[in-house]
Amino acid sequence: MYLAMLLLAFVLCLLVPQEIQRVSDEMRQEFWKNMGIGFIVLVVGTFSAVVAAFTLIGLPLAFIVFAGFISIWLVAQVAAGLFFGNLIFKSAAGSKWKLFGRLALGLFVYIALGLIPVFGLIFTFLFSLLGFGTFLRRRHEMFHFLKMKKYW
Repeated sequence: MYLAMLLLAFVLCLLVPQEIQRVSDEMRQEFWKNMGIGFIVLVVGTFSAVVAAFTLIGLPLAFIVFAGFISIWLVAQVAAGLFFGNLIFKSAAGSKWKLFGRLALGLFVYIALGLIPVFGLIFTFLFSLLGFGTFLRRRHEMFHFLKMKKYW
């Protein structure tokens, strides 16, 4: 799992290094708000997709929602790893390689703490939920900005 997350982290560091850093910074700044948004979207989205799955027309939509949730959840775990990497190394500035180094160490800590039997499950769920909410909130702000500028 660590190697798969590290590969995803490497791709994100190459493609969107500023965005992944912003998500990690906002995880720290608005901790409870982002966790609440993640929880509400996860519960409401899952319930809506399950209800939609019972209809013939809604079944493909339910699959799309679940696939989107899984992909965002994976990116949220990478953001949670960077959150811990930034806690260990105080400086957030640097090149893409320094960002990847912080991400690699943070992911290692995140996954290692997740291996603790009961605490680890709760820990990884809560911090993934935090990253999930932060990522969704950043996307909402981005689409709102694009809509205000008449680009969307």
